Amino acid sequence: MTLKKSISLLTFISIVFVTLGCAVSSKNSFESKYQATTSTQNATEIDGVYTFVSDIMEIKDTQTRNEIKTQNEWSGLWIFSNGHFSQNLTRIERQQWTPSHFPTSPQELGFDSVAGRYSLKAGRVILEISQSLYPGRANAIDAFSYTLEGQLLTLSQETYPTREYSGYTRRVLKLRKI
Repeated sequence: MTLKKSISLLTFISIVFVTLGCAVSSKNSFESKYQATTSTQNATEIDGVYTFVSDIMEIKDTQTRNEIKTQNEWSGLWIFSNGHFSQNLTRIERQQWTPSHFPTSPQELGFDSVAGRYSLKAGRVILEISQSLYPGRANAIDAFSYTLEGQLLTLSQETYPTREYSGYTRRVLKLRKI
């Protein structure tokens, strides 16, 4: 099987996994001032299916460093549709898991998935995460500035210290519409 077919199959399996996981997970409801609607009249300019291009995070704490994910190492899809979104991301070549070696961190896991509702407000995409592979992200809200130039959607986010990152971060995520 070629690498491209393997990536396509892995992406398809990931989508099925996320869909089934969301279907059987308990519904987490919460109110937010950024509540999105589900009306088909509220389709937005970003509605569509996107493939992952890159995700670069600059982290400034005791020293400045970058965490970089590119389409050479990662594959994934983002779907935006009528106020709902789904994202999955998979490392193209993942380690084999064995009982003696099971991933101990998200980086080792090589997979990430979230889904929920979204809205556009004043040049920002507001993501209300209701399902997540990582329990700590469920019921979280992420906000990104966005630009859509042709088929390229760029999401930018600046954050302050969190438990994952002890300093200021700037993240730029690029997706290409397919």
